[in-house]
Amino acid sequence: FPYYVQLVNGLAHGVMMLNSNGMDVSVGAADITFAMIGGVVDLYVFAGSSPSEVVQQYTEVVGRPAMMPYWSLGFHNCKYGYTSIYQVEAVVANYSAANIPLDTQWVDIDYMQAYRDFTFDSVNFPLNEVVSFVDGLHKNGQHFVPIIDPGIMVYAGYDAYEKGLQQDVFVKDVSGGNYLGQVWPGPTHFPDFFHPKAQAYWTEQIQDFHDMVSFDGIWIDMNEIANFCN
Repeated sequence: FPYYVQLVNGLAHGVMMLNSNGMDVSVGAADITFAMIGGVVDLYVFAGSSPSEVVQQYTEVVGRPAMMPYWSLGFHNCKYGYTSIYQVEAVVANYSAANIPLDTQWVDIDYMQAYRDFTFDSVNFPLNEVVSFVDGLHKNGQHFVPIIDPGIMVYAGYDAYEKGLQQDVFVKDVSGGNYLGQVWPGPTHFPDFFHPKAQAYWTEQIQDFHDMVSFDGIWIDMNEIANFCN
């Protein structure tokens, strides 16, 4: 929403127009105009002795951002196409050998078994080796971030798929069935983020995944949601 902060004669104020309709905001030499195509005039004025006081009032209304972990601001490395966890280990070791600081190593979908979320390729990314690798990162004060996609492969016996069916959390098509898309793993269903059980579904899946490997964050990818065919 449009929002500004201004200092006048040493005193601060801020203004926010809370309206989600299309809007033009025009700033003149001594005025500002909010021109909206609909909705209501829900105008907030925040007065304070300093800009920081104004911002504090503003964030009480719109919410405050989460504090980013310090390590997330460091040097990170990632690429698509790692062939194995052993290659990733070598990359991290080479950073150290070259005296290049590395705070966090990320991995793309290469680590998954057939591109299924919450799984590890049993040949190229065996779980025990990934756990050992991540433990080593943590001992060196480094961090690990794997990717997660919002598409769940249609695959019998796959926990994320079976739990999604049981909880009926997948997006529906026009006929009322589970919408079928095609993404990296092939046939895919999408958990509906508006479903009342969706948060509990994702929480359980991510917690179970973290119990396998103690990652430090997750890379949420393709959350637009993407579909490779129509």
